[in-house]
Amino acid sequence: MTDLAAVGALKARQRADTRRPHALTEGDILSCSWCYEQTNVDFYVVVSVPSPQFVTLRQIAAPLIEQTGHMQGTRVPDPDMRKGKELRRHVDMSGGTASIKISSYEYARMWDGKPQHVSWYA
Repeated sequence: MTDLAAVGALKARQRADTRRPHALTEGDILSCSWCYEQTNVDFYVVVSVPSPQFVTLRQIAAPLIEQTGHMQGTRVPDPDMRKGKELRRHVDMSGGTASIKISSYEYARMWDGKPQHVSWYA
């Protein structure tokens, strides 16, 4: 197989993976950790599942539950404290797990249930 054919086959598999149905259900909580001189964590709850490839999400608040050091701590989401408006997003299943692009720098994945580390400055 030529390199060009191998690349074409890989791209075809990746396209097929992104179109695979997801297993997310209403009420699932997703987390998204992103950084720039500090560690931010955002949480989202699945509000509805309009199709096998899309979900409707809404951001939820995550109060600080413990300060673990100078300008750092842990947060857990509170599903009852919803923020902002609903977002309809495509669920990418490439790699075998659900990944949702929230913005150019944020990708949400299923929350593991553990408190998430955050840090801040000033």
